[in-house]
Amino acid sequence: QLLVRDSQLFVPHLQRTVTDQGLVPAAETRHWRLDLATGADLEKRRLADCPELERPLNEGEIRIEVRAAGVNFYDLASILGLIEQEHELGSEAAGVVIDVGPGVNGFAVDDRVMAITEGAFSSSVIVEQRRAAKMPESWSFARAAGVPVVFLTVYHALVHIGKLRPGEKILIHAAAGGIGQAAIQLARYCGAELFVTAHPNKWQVLRDLGIDDDHIASSRDLEFVSQFRQVLGGGGIDLVLNSLTGEFIDGSMSLMGAGGRFIELGKTDIRDPEAVNAQYPGLSYHFIRRPDEDNDHVAKLFSALLPLFADNSLVPVPISAYGMRNAPAALRLMQQGRHTGKIVLTVPEPLGGEGTVMITGGTGALGSLLARHLVKECGARHLLLVSRSGLKAAGASQLQQDLEAEVASVTVAACDLSDFGAVQRLLETIPPEQPLAAVYHTAGILANATVANLTPEEFAPVFSSKVDTAWNLHLLTRHLDLKAFVLYSSPAATFGNPGQGNYAAANAFLDVLAQQRYRQGLPATAMGWGLWQVSAGTSGALTDTDVARVLRTGMALMPPEHGLAMLDAAVTLPYGVLSATPLNLQVLRKNAQQGILHPYLQRLVSAQVSRQGQGAEGFNRDLRKELSALEPSARSNHLRTLIEGFVCTVLGLDDQAQIPADQPFSDSGLDSLMALELRNRLSRATGLQLTATVIFDFPTPEVLTSYLGDQLFPDAEEVESTGDNDAQIRELISSIDVSSLRQAGLLDTLLALANTTSEPVEEPNPNGKHILTANADELIQLAMASAEETP
Repeated sequence: QLLVRDSQLFVPHLQRTVTDQGLVPAAETRHWRLDLATGADLEKRRLADCPELERPLNEGEIRIEVRAAGVNFYDLASILGLIEQEHELGSEAAGVVIDVGPGVNGFAVDDRVMAITEGAFSSSVIVEQRRAAKMPESWSFARAAGVPVVFLTVYHALVHIGKLRPGEKILIHAAAGGIGQAAIQLARYCGAELFVTAHPNKWQVLRDLGIDDDHIASSRDLEFVSQFRQVLGGGGIDLVLNSLTGEFIDGSMSLMGAGGRFIELGKTDIRDPEAVNAQYPGLSYHFIRRPDEDNDHVAKLFSALLPLFADNSLVPVPISAYGMRNAPAALRLMQQGRHTGKIVLTVPEPLGGEGTVMITGGTGALGSLLARHLVKECGARHLLLVSRSGLKAAGASQLQQDLEAEVASVTVAACDLSDFGAVQRLLETIPPEQPLAAVYHTAGILANATVANLTPEEFAPVFSSKVDTAWNLHLLTRHLDLKAFVLYSSPAATFGNPGQGNYAAANAFLDVLAQQRYRQGLPATAMGWGLWQVSAGTSGALTDTDVARVLRTGMALMPPEHGLAMLDAAVTLPYGVLSATPLNLQVLRKNAQQGILHPYLQRLVSAQVSRQGQGAEGFNRDLRKELSALEPSARSNHLRTLIEGFVCTVLGLDDQAQIPADQPFSDSGLDSLMALELRNRLSRATGLQLTATVIFDFPTPEVLTSYLGDQLFPDAEEVESTGDNDAQIRELISSIDVSSLRQAGLLDTLLALANTTSEPVEEPNPNGKHILTANADELIQLAMASAEETP
């Protein structure tokens, strides 16, 4: 895969996954809440103990076990300190009713519901029954969690406040977001003519919703005013649904006609209604704080909306789902404004319980390993093992007996899972009291041939066992409350593998399916397994020559216990696709030296620490003390590296070279929200009390470096740099690539010098120059001479 951006080519790469990353509640914690204290970096979050969630229920209250929670701009703005936090974060949730209080008449335990609430980023929430509604059966929890706030807000704004009528003209700002896409649907249902703005990168989303280019403009500049004025042809906008600030508000109001209604949803630029009316006579200004302050009003809004969902007049907006453990990444996505639709956080369940776990290829080598592991280690009590042969497969009866001896009920079924109808009939046999809880798709077939010699007959069985089966299972289970949907994929889908073009393509499909499900809030993990150390199944179909070829790539054989441990870790991680294989780093380094290492693996064997890692996350030490030990020029470089690293982190960039020292931060894409987080990071790293506008007051890395240096060292004297002083020599040495020093035979010498506290060795080296006393030209000559002598 290649990505072309600004005439540059980019390729993907693999990086190590840290299995303890993300947010995890303490082992003894039964009830937790995501701690989102304001003013800190987005990454600094925790799942804090919240015993108050166990309190007895009051009249009319229900307790909901949260399975998904919607993320709103209010949450992000509160965290970053843009607005004062008025209530617990997390305003909407979807989940299962686990308890009902006295006087509850509309809900029962085990009902699937969505609700307007407070503190939804929790293991459970307590909700007054009028603030909840039953979910449509076909919706996932993640889908339902993205509905309450956006649709109740939009219905309240357009119907109750705006009284939008057929034929009127409405301007919707930031229309590609969750509120925007919900507003487009409702405005179209009301019969209004749509005018919308969004970032140009998101215009295609609006085109796909049926809006023509004349009615689409940028939300990043004021050109929408002249563009829409021309389209209006002398008329005016009747209703504006606004979430922008400053001159965008004035530009929008200038487009409005008499009797226009301006509805403000934003929190950071609220106007005085009387001042607005004085400047624009006949225009009414409405600021909507929250449409859910009155429980009866919330109930009426749900009652009005649910029939519109039932007849598909409205549909939930697209979602981007993240596990609750990966909440910081979800908040960063919203902060960077790169998402469309709605962001939700999902809460996975543990696998144990009365649900049925289905394993395809369940009597094969990998399937039987998995079945034994799920029963013994994960608490699975009911298994459905599916294969083409069923109990006729070798070892199937013994496997069933062994598992049932562990107090598990085991059904071994013969089924062609590539047949949609057959899969549907099989799922109907699962007892209602033991509903399907998880799917593990381990089945697979190899039919090796080079690409030039592949025939349809060699594609058919591979795609049937991998692609058709996965797709059927996806379609028939996507409405169910699954705890896991795991697809056994292969590194062949990532790297390719000689003789396995069909197998690589089939597994690539599994990876994409998992990624799509994950982004839709559905459980999904595609595991790109390496070569298992088993004698049967797909691994057993490989010849010794095949195995030797795989090992030469740097992949090692995987003991079963290693693979199963990786599987347990993987299903808790915030990723839809993972490559899971042991690597032989010695072989990888050898391949790198020979120039045959796959580019995706380059970063796994690099001896250098990335500049981003040094700048972005490596400054937990006493920065002032660290900088004071450096010469002024080196101090400045060190500080600028810190700034550039933080900018990369906030912008989501991989390379600090993308942040020129003299380029304004705004030209790199840094907006006000990002600037605030950058200020927070710099304040924490430097210990300085920086103003909220510091990034705009000192708008380039170079200028900001100078300012921070002056603040950290106000009494420092400027030292004139010369061509051969120690600081310049140190800077020159630090800029030399480590691999070049190794090839020149100088790396060990430098490391020895760096680790000693004694005086420099007096004996000259064979070339007559000491490395710490040589000037720049002499250092280069020394390196060249050493390289010539090094075999």
